[in-house]
Amino acid sequence: MQKLMFAIALFSVMLTGGYVAAQDTQSDSHPRAKHLALGFELKDTNGDYGLGLDVNTPYFANGLMALRVRGALSWLEGVPAGETEFEWMPYGSVQLGFVLSVGEVGGFGRFYSEAGGILVLPNSDFSDDVAFGGFGLFGFEFFTNVASPVSYFIEAGGMGTNGQSEKLGGKPSHSNGFFVNVGIRWYPY
Repeated sequence: MQKLMFAIALFSVMLTGGYVAAQDTQSDSHPRAKHLALGFELKDTNGDYGLGLDVNTPYFANGLMALRVRGALSWLEGVPAGETEFEWMPYGSVQLGFVLSVGEVGGFGRFYSEAGGILVLPNSDFSDDVAFGGFGLFGFEFFTNVASPVSYFIEAGGMGTNGQSEKLGGKPSHSNGFFVNVGIRWYPY
């Protein structure tokens, strides 16, 4: 199931990218596309809430593509082995994604898709195994105005990893399923 979700997300990104390249909608790309961006986000991955930071390279290939690195701290809720009450157990993740801008809306927003890989560093309370996987998302970035270096974004997508919480009852998976990110991005220029 995890591999299928990743394959569908990757296929969607590739399909959308082909359409956009044919349309060449980025010839008048927003000025921010030429700058590095730093972001902060609130996350929800299938009930695991978290906080994240990201760094976005300047867009290249006529303003169509960029690379994004994300780091996040999330919390898994569960009952650790030997305990009787639910606890929030923090864990980390690092993502590397390939961003494809699929068009701008009147200079005040940008549609994009992203696909890439994820490395999950679990908490020893629920697992000792580092997890690997992939993700895909669609997003929209709102520019506050042309002069402002700040934008807001919302993203939704799917993630699949081999993350297994073997120390919890029922051995549930973690870092899998549907996710939503909302945040703010800063373009220092």
